[in-house]
Amino acid sequence: MEINAEPGAQQLSMVFPFENKSGETIEITKQAAACACLGATFKNDKKTYAPGEKGELTAKFKLGNFYGTVSKQVLLWQKGDANNKPSIILTTRVTIPELITLSPRTLSWNVGGKTKTQTCKIIVNHKEPIHITKIASTNNHFTPELKTIRDGWEYELTVTAKDTSNTSFGILKITTDSTVSRFRRTQAFVYVRRESATEK
Repeated sequence: MEINAEPGAQQLSMVFPFENKSGETIEITKQAAACACLGATFKNDKKTYAPGEKGELTAKFKLGNFYGTVSKQVLLWQKGDANNKPSIILTTRVTIPELITLSPRTLSWNVGGKTKTQTCKIIVNHKEPIHITKIASTNNHFTPELKTIRDGWEYELTVTAKDTSNTSFGILKITTDSTVSRFRRTQAFVYVRRESATEK
């Protein structure tokens, strides 16, 4: 089932109607989801269905910090299924609008490399402007600076690595004035890494 979420949505409910079209009674003995963000319940908690009987399963997806198109699955075991092989897999595919996009979201430097400045572009994809009010780095080896291109719509975040002598990692915490709570904070990631053999 595919569904588009509103920007401010915190949770979505998706109803899967079904019918037992076999000639035998079906019993659901187990259910599971691959993510704690997804739960599923049967209408009236009913898990046994005679031939021709109909039912409904409701999947509830907590959006949390997800964005973009996210696919999650509910796994159902019928009586007689092997423990590791559910015979029914329900897929929820949710598209969550990303009101603020960072490109790229991750900036990296090589150990021993130049401490050059790199740039992350920040674009607002909303009907109303969203302003960046604060940027903080969790690691003082990385210095961020914000440049306003179009106030409320487009920014450039430049980051300089002060020291590339060893591996390090940091998070750039970006605070905004978005009226949608889940977009009041977003993050970019910076790190100094060891160059892999395949990259040399």
